[in-house]
Amino acid sequence: MAISISVKNSPGWWLNKAFTKRIAKLERLDDLNSWHIGEPPTPAAVAEAREAFREFEAEATTNWAELIVGSMRERQAVRDIRTAVSGDDPDDVARQ
Repeated sequence: MAISISVKNSPGWWLNKAFTKRIAKLERLDDLNSWHIGEPPTPAAVAEAREAFREFEAEATTNWAELIVGSMRERQAVRDIRTAVSGDDPDDVARQ
């Protein structure tokens, strides 16, 4: 059974909208991920010596992106789940 994406506000329509939005951000997310894993893009000026530049860069730089993300990730935890039904109070049913 196919999911209809032509009916506005249907589950398929929202799924299509979410994927379209994600695809639009994918190039930026890939760029940020390459910085995070310690493989930033090579500057155009060193196009002929990419491997040598990567070796130099691995020895000479600090991966600040990973440090920043890691420090935030260590401090984050889910405290409450709130929904439109629960208002300002935590929604125990949604949490289960």
